Amino acid sequence: MAAYYLGLDVHLTHTTMCILDRDGKRAKRQTIRGSCAILAVLMLGCMVGCGGGSPAGVSGQVWFEGEPVMTGAIRFFPIRGTAGVGGGTLIEEGRYEIVEDNRMQAGTYRISIAATRATGKKIRPHEVLEGEPAMVDEIVQYIPRRFNRKSELTVKLKKGHNECDFDLKLKE
Repeated sequence: MAAYYLGLDVHLTHTTMCILDRDGKRAKRQTIRGSCAILAVLMLGCMVGCGGGSPAGVSGQVWFEGEPVMTGAIRFFPIRGTAGVGGGTLIEEGRYEIVEDNRMQAGTYRISIAATRATGKKIRPHEVLEGEPAMVDEIVQYIPRRFNRKSELTVKLKKGHNECDFDLKLKE
C-alpha cells in the first residue's frame, strides 16, 4: 500500500498543494489562487489546531516596578509538549485577556511581555515626510529583555479560564 503526504507552500497570493509519495517525490501538484487559497489555509489551520484538546483562556494584570503597564503586549509561547499555537494580546491599563479557543491549550507556556513609553525627549526621525513634524517624541521599550526576548517567565495553564498576574521588578 502506497503512503502519501500533503505539503503546502503558502504565499500571500496563492497556495500550492503538493501530494508527495512515501519517498518525498511529488505525485501531484495544484496551485490555488484567491479565496480558494484562503480557504485551504483555514482548513489546514483547523486540521492542525482544532483537535479538540483542552482549550485554555487567560486574563490578569501586569505591573512593572509596582505600576500598572498602561500599554503593552503579552505573548504566550507553548513549551515543548503543549499543544496549540499559543496566543497574545494587548495590555491596556494594566490588564489583558485571551479568551478560550483552540489556539491555546492547557499546558506550559513561556511568557513575553513588552511595553513602550515616551522618554519626554524630542528626536529627529530617520525620515521626514512632507507635512510631518521635524521632531517627534522618543519612544523606548522599558521592560527588560529578561521579561521578553530572553524571558524565562513560565506559566502552567489548566483547561478553561485561568487568572495570571505578573509583577515585574528590575531587581529580584
